Amino acid sequence: MTNSPPAKVKLDENECARVMACGIDWLTLAIDVRWESKETFDRLAKLKDSAIADEADQPAQLDMDTGSSAWQFNVKPHGAGGYEWLLVSAELSMKIGNWLEPKQRPSVMVNVRSETLWTHGPAAALVRVVELLKVLGGEVVTIKPSRVDLCLDLLLPEHEWTPNLIDSFVTRARDISPHFQYRELSGFSIGRGKISARLYDKPREIATKSHKDWMYDVWGISAVAEDHRIIRIEYQLRREVLIELSCRTWDQLCKHLGMLWKYCATCWLHLVDDRSRHHTQQIVLPWWDVVASGFTGARDAEPGVREKTCKAHLRQLASQTIGLLGSIVALLRPESRCDFGIVLNMRSSIHLAVNEAIKLTDLNDREFTRRVERKQARNRHPGKTSKKTVGHRGQS
Repeated sequence: MTNSPPAKVKLDENECARVMACGIDWLTLAIDVRWESKETFDRLAKLKDSAIADEADQPAQLDMDTGSSAWQFNVKPHGAGGYEWLLVSAELSMKIGNWLEPKQRPSVMVNVRSETLWTHGPAAALVRVVELLKVLGGEVVTIKPSRVDLCLDLLLPEHEWTPNLIDSFVTRARDISPHFQYRELSGFSIGRGKISARLYDKPREIATKSHKDWMYDVWGISAVAEDHRIIRIEYQLRREVLIELSCRTWDQLCKHLGMLWKYCATCWLHLVDDRSRHHTQQIVLPWWDVVASGFTGARDAEPGVREKTCKAHLRQLASQTIGLLGSIVALLRPESRCDFGIVLNMRSSIHLAVNEAIKLTDLNDREFTRRVERKQARNRHPGKTSKKTVGHRGQS
């Protein structure tokens, strides 16, 4: 799920920006597990007791049956978030609950670390997690994404990275905060809660905070070219918004990654030349167009539509439909039966009105199907028609 590293490190004359890499940078999985017995819990309890006694993490190793490398991890002297055991390694961390059968709360919460995702890919990381749980004595029942951080690293001319960008943000978030180090712009934070975003100077963050120098290997460079910046655009999506965007399961997430990114980079947050203009007159910054279409699978994807938006639209249409059908019933009802003391049967009255409407419109099944399909395409992204006028700098 990452782009191949580019051979060049400077932009060409006709390039406004270039994608250096994209993918999942953080992954939290909620896993329901059925444990064979309490044997695993007893082993973990002993390791935790030793950690408590020593006042230090207790090292352990899990040998694999599948021929893959052993898992070396530490058991913490404490649990976390209501989970009894916390297991931590360079690859990933696990929070394991003290119950044998799945219940409302996930049995295991797994955080897959950034380096694991970039080195092996999310699919291989998931296989590793399932293997580890199997060797521990658990049968995986369901796997659900709980948090996903999607990111894209963009090579950008230095002059484009300024504090004035804050005036270009068009977002559904309430909060936008710029960040500075030694009076130089280091990044922006946008939103909080179930969906948020960050734009930041990744090489600066590596040098001053995370020390993830291996990202240069992912980019295929040894240093950032003079007068250029590599800016990370990162969206954090929690379980609630993943559900709203039809990504309840791991398979759905993998299928809809491009759609998720398109939603984030076009509907939830994008950058324009003049935010004070009417939205139909705003022009998306050229380098942001590279961001919006540069994630794997995003170029031809339709932006996702959140379920609450669909439900609100459906409620509105339902109210309008009932009103129109009521008008048809009123027109069809003989004046001799206008006895306001009689309660109408809504279902039978509406059925009669629908049949009459079908007769009057003279539509056949083929034409009706064509109209439904056209509306389906439009409903994938409400408001898309009105946004078509948003173009590129220099275009009408």
